[in-house]
Amino acid sequence: MSGHGRVVSTMAETLQRLMRENINVWDQSDFMRGLNNRFLLSGQNKYATAIALSFHRITGRMIFSNAGHLPPLWYHAGHKTWGWLKEHDDPLAKGSGLPIGLISGTDYHQTVVNLEASDLLVLYTDGVTESENDAGQSLDREQLLKWAREASIDSAEALGHGLLQRLESFQGRCRNDDETLIVLQREKASVVASLDNFAVNHTAPPQDELDVGTRG
Repeated sequence: MSGHGRVVSTMAETLQRLMRENINVWDQSDFMRGLNNRFLLSGQNKYATAIALSFHRITGRMIFSNAGHLPPLWYHAGHKTWGWLKEHDDPLAKGSGLPIGLISGTDYHQTVVNLEASDLLVLYTDGVTESENDAGQSLDREQLLKWAREASIDSAEALGHGLLQRLESFQGRCRNDDETLIVLQREKASVVASLDNFAVNHTAPPQDELDVGTRG
């Protein structure tokens, strides 16, 4: 979300309301287009990056559409490798996938991937990758990927805690932005596989303890 303070809080509430109103749209590209148009009609002259994901717990298929958001990290459990969750390259899609609320009529595309058992996804905001340490050095998403490769992957929660500890150690007392980190994992169960997730939301000023929440 562009900006800071109360205006951004209001915009976040507007975005959440519009998402609830459009939640039954199965096609992610239609969902994003509708969301973008409704966001522009709100007349608040702000924009937001977003990524929408739908997961089929039996087949393991996941559909997603990205509106200018940073690409999630993707751990392929079967190959024990890390990479990025990115949309398929489309030479005809130039100018598409822009942040919500930026330009009227923006087109969006959806991509289908398969999540295998124990695969992990790490979603994060730019407050994480643009954080700085006391020396003024900036973190970037390549460094976050390196941390993920070195962290425990026993569970979504273990990975989330590991990444948070590295982030807090890197920042020291320098925390100037909101930082949100979400880790998702497909369960090992076969027929009734589902996404098990771990969510963390840090808001400046820092707290003494980790602000951790889990959802089943």
